[in-house]
Amino acid sequence: SKNAKEILGSVSAPTLGNPNGNVVLVEFLDYQCGHCKKMTSTVKGLIEQNKDLKVMIKELPILGEASTYAAKVALAANQQGKFAEVHTALLNANERLTNENIEKIARDQGVDWSLIQVALQNATIDAELDKVFNIAQQLNIMGTPAFIISDLTGKNNKYFGGAASQEALQQTINTINK
Repeated sequence: SKNAKEILGSVSAPTLGNPNGNVVLVEFLDYQCGHCKKMTSTVKGLIEQNKDLKVMIKELPILGEASTYAAKVALAANQQGKFAEVHTALLNANERLTNENIEKIARDQGVDWSLIQVALQNATIDAELDKVFNIAQQLNIMGTPAFIISDLTGKNNKYFGGAASQEALQQTINTINK
């Protein structure tokens, strides 16, 4: 609750689902995390099931340099309105991520790579990653995925550390939505 304004008030954080939704699912993730990859279909199912669900993605690359590069490319793709496509493709990648295949994955989603390269030089993306790391430290988030489900005020919320069932997440959405 004490970090709600910083977590929920971010206008630069990429979102999925309904951008004006009254229930917010915040997901901290790393594109190389196996559990994050498995949660992709769960989050998609929640979006399909809940028309008022806003999903905020918090990039938390903790599994090495390729994770950091993937997070930066995804945030840069967000500036082109291509976040959802790149995000989903990175999570669905079966091979270990390298800078080369991250670039290929992003290009395959129709991003303008020259604009990605410019965005990667801008301090804005590094600042966003630093902000998310600081929030994660304050919340004692030690791994990915991690989820927070909240109302728009941030006062009514629940935390899930690690993978969770769609049923458990849906139950919390239902409770917060009342």
